[in-house]
Amino acid sequence: MSADLERPWAASDARRALPAICFLARATSIVAAGWIVKTPDLRIKTMLARDAATDMSHAYAIRRRLRALANPDGGSPEISDGYWSLIHEVDHAVDSDALVAGIYGVIKPRLRSCAEEYLRLADPLTDSLGAREVQALCVDLAAQADHVQADISGSPWLDRLASMWPDAKSGDSQGIDGPVSGLIDRAPFASRPASFRRGSIGAMREMPDDPLRDQKGVGLFLHNFLNEEVATMELAGRNLYEHADMPWEFQLESAWHAADEARHSLIIERAANRLGVSYGDYPVYLSSYEGQYQFGPCEPGSKRELLWRILLRQTFHEGLALDSLAFEVRKRGHAQQFDLASLFEWLLVDEIFHAQSGLRWSRFLCEGNEELVLNERGLAHEYFVAMVKEARARFVIEHPEEAMAEVDQLDSISRREQLPFHRVLNITARKAAGFTDADLEQIVGWGYVPRA
Repeated sequence: MSADLERPWAASDARRALPAICFLARATSIVAAGWIVKTPDLRIKTMLARDAATDMSHAYAIRRRLRALANPDGGSPEISDGYWSLIHEVDHAVDSDALVAGIYGVIKPRLRSCAEEYLRLADPLTDSLGAREVQALCVDLAAQADHVQADISGSPWLDRLASMWPDAKSGDSQGIDGPVSGLIDRAPFASRPASFRRGSIGAMREMPDDPLRDQKGVGLFLHNFLNEEVATMELAGRNLYEHADMPWEFQLESAWHAADEARHSLIIERAANRLGVSYGDYPVYLSSYEGQYQFGPCEPGSKRELLWRILLRQTFHEGLALDSLAFEVRKRGHAQQFDLASLFEWLLVDEIFHAQSGLRWSRFLCEGNEELVLNERGLAHEYFVAMVKEARARFVIEHPEEAMAEVDQLDSISRREQLPFHRVLNITARKAAGFTDADLEQIVGWGYVPRA
């Protein structure tokens, strides 16, 4: 209650009001993250990823405030089953258009109403810390409302969703810290617009004859780069969605990882557009997601599957990105393409965090056993390489002339691109990310990049 009412706003009032706000922000983030890969349109993918990170950040901050407001009896914050049922229904949208309408047209306006009601009732002096966090959420929810004008009229499903809100507070209670019950599904395939051409499995990426100086070649190079950023965004989103029982810090870092990749996608797309290339002008390759989503030796949905995803995508491939991006910065500067050099420098900064996060959580999943991390990365890499070789062998058998043309073009590009330097191990960035000497020896031993 506010100060002008009979009873002043108390800590117990905040303890009762904040869990619903915290839960809805976190649960909406998790659902949105899980839908990134199931959404064909790049605009919606990146919107979901960036807003999911913002929502998770607010949930994390409000959860921290709730801990400071801990019940005297030691009980943890709880939420009614009605809220869980509502989010479960949102996640069962028939398609991405319905999902967006459900989140932005039904859930977020009601979350914003809860937050605004909190601010109306709370004492801005005694509860200044809680009010500050909720006010920040309100500001971002207002900005998100401008991202999409969700049409919720004429849909029985959306009407049902809206009708569930009045009863959301009913039902048995359960803690807000656990996984968002009932949301887990599998998404082994990545969605792209139907008009896009998908590259053949086992084929090399369509390559530019001159990826350094020719405008069209640079545009194709950026298009291929964009493929990787989108795939990583999707995989990070699924890691959050499928493993919401992981620590809150993991959830927050996964959300921001996806958001970073969304931002990278938009940056690279903008640079490609300036060269006359749009996403989908060339074949899209989805193996970076589909080949690192699930693995034969790992039980689907298991923590070992998550470990292998993290080891391959974040500590192996994004570790290699620390080397290749530093090389691109130098190469583009050498070619006096200073706008691209700056672009890749910004990406390099973020990749340090991504590799650092991957190292942290792979060690967490291996209970701090560094030798186990190395062994599991070795097994994951061995499996991945065998899968790639098998796909390539099938492609060569089925398309021998195309395969030969790819090899000839690759040789031609190597002869044409003569530089006074080459790609080497970026020891400074890798050490900043937390790679150990044993980690570095492993990647050097695999032959991907020399020390100098």
